[in-house]
Amino acid sequence: METSTAPTTPLRYGGWQRERCGFLFGMSGARFALVALGLLCLIAPISTRSLGVMLVTWPTAAVLAGLVWLRVAGRTATEWAGLGLAHTWNTARRQNLFFSGAFAPRDPADPTAPAPMDLPGPLAALRFLEADARGLLAGTAGPAEAIAVVHHPLEETYTAIARIRYPGIALADGTRRETRIAAWGGLLAQLCSDASPFVRIAIVQRTVPDDGTALRAWHASALRADAPAAAVEAVTTLLEHSAATGAQHEAWLVLTLDRARARGQIRAAGGGDAGALAVLTRQLAAVTPAVGGAQLEITHWLGVRELAAVVRTAFDPSAVGPLAGRSSLVEGALAPGLDPRLAGPAAADARWSYYRHDSGFSVTFEVLNWPRAGVPAWFLRPILTAHHTARRSVALVVEPIGARRAEQTVMRARTRRSVAVGLRHKTGQLVPEHERQALAEAEDQDRLRAAGHGLVRFVAYLTVTVTDGAALDLACSELETDAGQCGLDVRRMWGAQDIGFYAGALPLGLGLPKMRSWA
Repeated sequence: METSTAPTTPLRYGGWQRERCGFLFGMSGARFALVALGLLCLIAPISTRSLGVMLVTWPTAAVLAGLVWLRVAGRTATEWAGLGLAHTWNTARRQNLFFSGAFAPRDPADPTAPAPMDLPGPLAALRFLEADARGLLAGTAGPAEAIAVVHHPLEETYTAIARIRYPGIALADGTRRETRIAAWGGLLAQLCSDASPFVRIAIVQRTVPDDGTALRAWHASALRADAPAAAVEAVTTLLEHSAATGAQHEAWLVLTLDRARARGQIRAAGGGDAGALAVLTRQLAAVTPAVGGAQLEITHWLGVRELAAVVRTAFDPSAVGPLAGRSSLVEGALAPGLDPRLAGPAAADARWSYYRHDSGFSVTFEVLNWPRAGVPAWFLRPILTAHHTARRSVALVVEPIGARRAEQTVMRARTRRSVAVGLRHKTGQLVPEHERQALAEAEDQDRLRAAGHGLVRFVAYLTVTVTDGAALDLACSELETDAGQCGLDVRRMWGAQDIGFYAGALPLGLGLPKMRSWA
């Protein structure tokens, strides 16, 4: 990341690089196979000296070239074909549908145990565990002193989720604003240590239209019989207005521990899930001061029932009101939160262009390109603004890269850029400006890494959810317009809307594939 340090203007940020990966020469295996087949089609008439063969093979080569290099909406024809075939295959096998089982299969080893969670798709493997946090999180774990941990047995990760509050930066003075941003950078640099067991850190913010159910319930319980009529009328009017214009902002900090990175510590702690949970709570206690230094206030770490409620309200937006109303009932009548077995949707349908889940229709966009020019720290404000007709979720998922791996990655990118520019100089060709800029960025990135800065990978997802399918297109159009104001190039996740929803709307530590190569 680059910054300009003009004293009279706010710092501006830029220099984000898009990650590229491929089987060979930046191409996937399928594209490389098509290129090889196209070359054979070009050579075949020459080797056979047959005009009839040429009339067949050369048009075939032209079609293959179009499949490899023709791009539509940011994807090649081969990529669209792969997505279409996969979606058609899943639809034909009805794998795009999910129906929650009223009688979910129980553990054969313990038939008397409660039924497990019933979650769709890749979420089916997740388990909600509880970790004892007494004495480790300085009282932030909540009244139960136990935190929820999402265990992914396939990826061998353990994820803890904290509800956070943060002060805005748009109205803060320049010094305070840059201090907060520098503290956030310090937190990421701390996680970029080779000794850090955290493989992902994510910030998820959800903007939910609020009909004022909880506020009206509290007002009804707190209203005194002798209250002045004028005051009651004024408050009632305000509550009615809040039902039409109110919105809530919810934000979570998600930290994911990789079992492979902490294997030695887990073994020393006794091994198994218990050892992993003990190591996770110790690591959370160590990173909490850095989180506070970044002006992120951890209100509490989510318990299992509260996390289940967060997941449930993402799948079923209409459940927000009833769950909010439950909190205003007589104390002790109902436990706060939700039974984890009820966290998933009753039914879901992954369509080509959207994801239908219970009472909601969702569309997820991936941020494909970030602004190339420098932008101020508050440039994402348009997409974070509350919308009263649709809920929005913004997820930023970051993977800290260790120092040794960061050095290899940066030097590989710098070498590639230097060789490309050097070859053009030797052959007498003009060096395009974008290659000069790429080399300068690689050199600057190497300089910052040597100065102690961390290197991270990151991806962002934008999800919009409505309860009326007819309003979905309008909500998507508004989100794309706001993203354009931010300078973001977003792409709808065609054919993978369910996966996008899991990564962009649920704070479960998903959403960033493993690193393969760096551009």
